[in-house]
Amino acid sequence: MINQRSQLALKVEANEGTVVVPVAADCILCEDLGFNPDVQVHERNPMRSTLSRPLAIVGRRAGEITGKTELKGSGTAGTAPDISPLMKAMGCKETIIPVTSVAYTPIDGDPNAQLSYTAQMLRDGKVFTLAGARGTGKLIAELGKPLYIQFGLKGAWVDLDDVAMFDDSAVYDAPNPVAFIDPATNFSLNTYEPLISKFELDFGVKLGMRPDVNAVTGVRSFRITGRDPKGSMDAEEVAKATMDWFAALIAQTEGALAFAIGLTAGNIITVGCPKTQLIGYSPADREGIMATELALKFNMNAGNDEWSIVLT
Repeated sequence: MINQRSQLALKVEANEGTVVVPVAADCILCEDLGFNPDVQVHERNPMRSTLSRPLAIVGRRAGEITGKTELKGSGTAGTAPDISPLMKAMGCKETIIPVTSVAYTPIDGDPNAQLSYTAQMLRDGKVFTLAGARGTGKLIAELGKPLYIQFGLKGAWVDLDDVAMFDDSAVYDAPNPVAFIDPATNFSLNTYEPLISKFELDFGVKLGMRPDVNAVTGVRSFRITGRDPKGSMDAEEVAKATMDWFAALIAQTEGALAFAIGLTAGNIITVGCPKTQLIGYSPADREGIMATELALKFNMNAGNDEWSIVLT
């Protein structure tokens, strides 16, 4: 069996924790797919004449599907991209303005607003299925590479028979991703444009398992219980008079972070974090050039708006 022959399919559930079988149209183009089982095993150790141990008892079964996917538009402004279900599974609210834009922002705290998903990873026909799945996510922007969304989906691990791989030859969005270089709108923080090679925005989603003794897996689903979005960037060091990172740190300064890439309608990506706070400062070396590793925190503005990703 070949690792490269792998697929991820994600389908919204009608009833939380009840498997809905995905189809080819539910596939999302991914890299570095992996599966991490989380199986409870109870070791028994009764006292008796022998030192040997009896059978261990297997309890609840959960798992996590990990990977990353390119962040790009659908090719048509105002049409949701392939990764729409993944973004919503990671605690994102999707706002569509037809023929104009698709925006992703943090969801509010209402549990009824959280959609649950059946996630399937197919690996050359072997299937790993999670029910009641939700996830965590991180935007990774690295110089010269496409923007990526790194994810981890957690759910109840359901045992299903192996299936043939989907015919996904025509289901993915047509546009190629745009490289993080020479952005349409320069990368800036509080109007200052640093020289950087990498930026990360961790959605900071907190997940909680919902145990259920009545479920065959012992798990009903995973719920989003909170968030604490943070991030980082590396900036070339400059004179204090140009940018004093340490002063911004101790002054608890908040400022808008923003950039946009892409020039073609349907594949333009704009990222914004209106209340970005510097919470860590560490000198670094970049091939002999002084640099600074900056830890960032993305604070609320009015609420549920710590960050936004808008596709136009």
